[in-house]
Amino acid sequence: MPLPKALPPIFPLSSWKQVPKHRAHWIAKQKFADQIAEKIGRNVIRDKVILDCLPGIGLHTRSFLQCEPKKIICVEPRVPLYDELTKLSEADPRVVPFRADPYAYRTTQKLLQDEYLGSLPIREKTHVNEDLLVVVTVYKTDAHRMYINYAINDIGESLDFQKFGRVRICTICPVDFGKKFLAPIKSRYRTSTSVIAQAYSDIELIEEIPEEGMYPQDNYQVLMFTPKLLESKVPQHVFQFVIRTLFNKKTAPINKAVKSLSPGLDHHLSKLTWDTSVPVRDLEVEQIEEVAYYFNQDPFRDIYMRKENLPKE
Repeated sequence: MPLPKALPPIFPLSSWKQVPKHRAHWIAKQKFADQIAEKIGRNVIRDKVILDCLPGIGLHTRSFLQCEPKKIICVEPRVPLYDELTKLSEADPRVVPFRADPYAYRTTQKLLQDEYLGSLPIREKTHVNEDLLVVVTVYKTDAHRMYINYAINDIGESLDFQKFGRVRICTICPVDFGKKFLAPIKSRYRTSTSVIAQAYSDIELIEEIPEEGMYPQDNYQVLMFTPKLLESKVPQHVFQFVIRTLFNKKTAPINKAVKSLSPGLDHHLSKLTWDTSVPVRDLEVEQIEEVAYYFNQDPFRDIYMRKENLPKE
């Protein structure tokens, strides 16, 4: 499909030298953006609505346009970058700029309006959504690490868009952060983020972007999260609470770490069929779910969950 107009010239990166680095991360070269779109797959993008969170100056937005999407909603809070996306939308009406923080609750509510995502058909969770793809660029700052944690925590609920079923999330993130998502059992990189992400989704490494491909320069990865269809005996918020609490003591054996959940929980360990002396970080997701099952039955569960003030990972 030919583009309606010639796209505006790409904003020169040299003019951003005075901008604080933590506010100016995006794909720096069009060829790498094209490469990412190709790896994701034209068939994954074609005729879909793309929710593009923090696209920067929109280089990969341009690449997605070549794959014939139905619409690209670009959620970008920074005014100079939003202005560049506005120019892009003037050249191609499929680009819909939306100036907002993509992780704010009220943004989610606005996105559910008909002009953005509200007109999409309702889908059951038995199938992966074929109408919507979420793309998130994750920056190398503590705040944005926290944001992607929110996104991954909500994969089971499709970023709060429950009515759309299981929505795939494509993330562009620093390699050292991507290691958390991909970390296998016994890896020193394995954290609560790893377990939550792997419990709720199938994760695929799509592409690695070399240093010259990002601005400021750094190594980044492109990951695709496809939510799993889960049938758990434990509520999602309880399961995640157990994971985060246990992984504060990830090198401790589970028979000692469980005491941080509930003083009496260690009495239930005799009911488990596996070795409870293994370190927390070596546990399978199913084993953690068993621990969460017994914690969920604790009559004082809600009190422990309210009292706990978990430190940042």
